Amino acid sequence: MVEKRKSGMIREISSFQNDWVKRVKLLQEKNRARKKEGVFIVEGLNEIRLCIAGGYQIVEFAFSSDIVSVEILSQKIGANVLNFNRVYSLSAAIFDSLAYRGGVENAIALVAYPNRINSIDDIDYELQMINTECPISIQHGFLTVFNGSMLSYTVNDLKLCCLYQFR
Repeated sequence: MVEKRKSGMIREISSFQNDWVKRVKLLQEKNRARKKEGVFIVEGLNEIRLCIAGGYQIVEFAFSSDIVSVEILSQKIGANVLNFNRVYSLSAAIFDSLAYRGGVENAIALVAYPNRINSIDDIDYELQMINTECPISIQHGFLTVFNGSMLSYTVNDLKLCCLYQFR
């Protein structure tokens, strides 16, 4: 049984036959399904907190209201759970079937893969130099000689006795 969600509402799931439960089990088992949806599964309050701190987007969030409250979850992960796109409250039995660690304050999150670089053209390159004979140059660090995404570029007037780093 699933309730329709309004902003800030939690969908309650109490059936093993629910489509969302079946989908999460498929995502847990099949790498191909995770790649197709562009998500990975994170379990554990600390791990979810680290994802949020790292800038990852929480797509869906599930917990058992029989075990832990929304307020405690929000406090432990450092973000308001009700602000996530989709939030599910599962019965303890369903949550235990999905989670590796059952019966404790725990949650499961579906997290979007970060944006990946699709081609070599999406990468910016930088060539930096430092003159090893000049103490002032060493104090100021590397100077940018080239910055851009072109795959070929000619740098004129490169100097001897300089260190170059390509980033």
